Amino acid sequence: MKHILDQEKTLKKLDPDKVYESISLFPAQLKEAWEEIEIQTIKTNFTGINKVCIAGMGGSALAGHIIEHLSPALTNLPISISSNYRLPTWVDSKTLVIASSYSGNTEETISSFQDAIAKKAKIFVISSGGKLEQLSLENNLDLFHLNTKKNPSGKPRLGLGSSLGAHLGLLKRLQILSGQELDIDSISNSLNNVKTNPAKTLARQTKGKSIVIISANHLNGSAYAAKNQINESAKTFAVNFHLPDLNHHLLEGLSLPKQLKTLTHFILLNSASYPQKIKDRLVITKEVLSKQGYPVTIIKPESSSMVDQALETILFFEYFSFYLAMVNGVNPGPIPWVDYFKKRLKSPL
Repeated sequence: MKHILDQEKTLKKLDPDKVYESISLFPAQLKEAWEEIEIQTIKTNFTGINKVCIAGMGGSALAGHIIEHLSPALTNLPISISSNYRLPTWVDSKTLVIASSYSGNTEETISSFQDAIAKKAKIFVISSGGKLEQLSLENNLDLFHLNTKKNPSGKPRLGLGSSLGAHLGLLKRLQILSGQELDIDSISNSLNNVKTNPAKTLARQTKGKSIVIISANHLNGSAYAAKNQINESAKTFAVNFHLPDLNHHLLEGLSLPKQLKTLTHFILLNSASYPQKIKDRLVITKEVLSKQGYPVTIIKPESSSMVDQALETILFFEYFSFYLAMVNGVNPGPIPWVDYFKKRLKSPL
């Protein structure tokens, strides 16, 4: 009998929301948003910016996390993600605030947007509609309207390509990001060559397991996005730890409970771009995990540039999350507990 991942009809039945189709359109989403923002009219004078704050939650914050960890290789300006009701105290009139909400109705991002106005920050909104888009128009602020056609699932986390394309394209256009690594044609071509079979294999190996992703440096944002996708699409517990910090605490927390070894699979993200010290730490970390009896898989992007590696890693884990949902026999589209929480939050306690 064919494995479930090779049964096309079964996969379609388990994926009525077209999650797989949205994932496969990730490169097209990225390129479309990048090219659209390149030609958009910008009204605000964005000169004099000395720092960037990206305000977003959940799937709409993933682009911010990715760019924050890529930024040391692409800019001298600090770029930080803010996922809360208020912006950091350091936000001021010389700060670019990107308010990012796929739906436009995320209450924390709307609150941060209003905080940015109060702080007289330079604001740019990225959304597909909703209250945030309405507020930006009322305040005559710059807005990029996300095209949702290449995200047939309608799920914000699966419109990550569009969100990333808009963020990266905007920051490059404003001359905040620079470098040869930001070539959209090269990035898109690299993503179109990402192989899905390794993601299928890993999904088979990790069925019924919790996932721990270990990453470093420029791949930390991609790992953050990956564990979110695993949580939401595969309905599976996943967390992310960073090198070198985890070497100072996590290694001592793996002894108990004893059944943890049978329930957990570690995924280590390697990169040719890591400094030698991080590479050495990765080797020894794998050694310690193996000695303690944990299954370990090492994933290493094939791309050469750090941007390509980060985006290749994201796309790999989007496919992996989908395939893990399939082997676990769950529909990857709905997020019933998140929806329950949001509904409950609006009702009297």
